[in-house]
Amino acid sequence: MDGTVLGSSDVTLIDSLQPAKTEGLSITQLETLFGTTPWTGRARLVITSPANNIELMMMVRTEGNTLTNLSGAAGN
Repeated sequence: MDGTVLGSSDVTLIDSLQPAKTEGLSITQLETLFGTTPWTGRARLVITSPANNIELMMMVRTEGNTLTNLSGAAGN
């Protein structure tokens, strides 16, 4: 992890989202949004928002179809 930015920065992930609604983004969608090709190794996605009380969840689905919630790993 050397801090290299892949693709474009300051990308809008979701134009609008109603209260209490959810939206999921696949790796393919992220690659398209950022204009990059698949990468190898570790990666970090930094999300900022002007919204108050926003909550994010990090869910990972493995090739074996196991869904893992990583949301609590970073704390508050």
